Amino acid sequence: MDIQNNENISACNRIHLAFVTDEIYSMPTAVAITSLKENCNPESNYTIHIIANEISEFSRSKFKECECSNIKIDILDKKLDKRFYNIYKKDNDLHVSESALLKMQLSDFLDDIDKVLYIDGDVIIQKDLKELYETDLGNYYAAVVKDLISVRNINHLRKIGIKSKYYFNSGVMLLNLKKFREDDLSAKLIDYRLNGKNHFVDQDAFNAVFNENVIYISLKYNYLNKFHDWLDADGLSAFYREPIPKSKKKALKNAVIVHLGTHEKPWRYNMGSLTKFYIKYYEKSPYQEFQLILDEFVDPAIYLDNIIKISKYESMKLRDILEKLQWHRKKYKSLTKEISLLKEKINVDSKALYEDYIRLELEFDKVNSELISKNKQLNSIKKSYAYKIGKAIMWLPKKIKKFIFG
Repeated sequence: MDIQNNENISACNRIHLAFVTDEIYSMPTAVAITSLKENCNPESNYTIHIIANEISEFSRSKFKECECSNIKIDILDKKLDKRFYNIYKKDNDLHVSESALLKMQLSDFLDDIDKVLYIDGDVIIQKDLKELYETDLGNYYAAVVKDLISVRNINHLRKIGIKSKYYFNSGVMLLNLKKFREDDLSAKLIDYRLNGKNHFVDQDAFNAVFNENVIYISLKYNYLNKFHDWLDADGLSAFYREPIPKSKKKALKNAVIVHLGTHEKPWRYNMGSLTKFYIKYYEKSPYQEFQLILDEFVDPAIYLDNIIKISKYESMKLRDILEKLQWHRKKYKSLTKEISLLKEKINVDSKALYEDYIRLELEFDKVNSELISKNKQLNSIKKSYAYKIGKAIMWLPKKIKKFIFG
């Protein structure tokens, strides 16, 4: 049965999912959808709403390839509010895209539905989502999974003024869009992000605005791949108030949604078993014809776990500081190359059609602005107290030093 041609499927039997993506996250999002396609119950009918921030026609076509008899793809082109341009995590950790802020407006974009399951693009879905979707939200704003920040960094809650006992992860949220509209939550979320105390791109705003008006659900619906590294099984069981497997491997296997929400991504680095796990779905995705190019992964847990105090409220591991520096250096090089190519193109095409010339000039200005921004961030990291102290106290083998510092 093709759901695109069937008008008789009751709205109450349809599961609505939402992903937010830009061009960078299009591939991981398509892989996430592929994992759902592989593991969902064929009797469950899904509409996947992709909130797309300036994606290419190529990416659009790849998403459409994910459609099948019980999965419909709905692509909604939405642009980020200009006020949110260049908003990143407070520590300039850029593994979360600014496009994530579009999730604040889902009730506006999906104005004909009352409930949606929002999921970040860096996940693998291992089971059907009907049971989660049918959670009764009542008058609560959302069903969410508690984040270990609640116990690992309680100062974070105090710093941004959150009074709730628990902090939740915004990567998987079953959202009550009806209550969103009734209580004008989109406007409140945007206002908090612009004027409140934020460290994360969107997560602090959701926690501050939702406050305790949420239902806490099982860890299995948003299992971050680092949970067992951050806390042992007994600690996890006590915090989540449910039995958690002792083995990380078993916990990953039992998870409904595995969230690859940390800095290191298995489609960027060769991370052993985790990358093999990811590639299993990548090779079934619309991108299977393109071979992943993976950087060698040096396990920072072995060499770079020194905790460096940054401020009164926050500490970072040296590994995070060094990875951030490496990311900025790579980005700086790629932007420099991009600007060089654009300059050549503008010189060659300067006598071309006026519209094309203006487009190239605008593209050049945008890339040049980003290059200036990245250069400032790069210098800021290199001058930071945390980086200098960390570099001074941490001896690294020559091979690893070369890998990290170039």
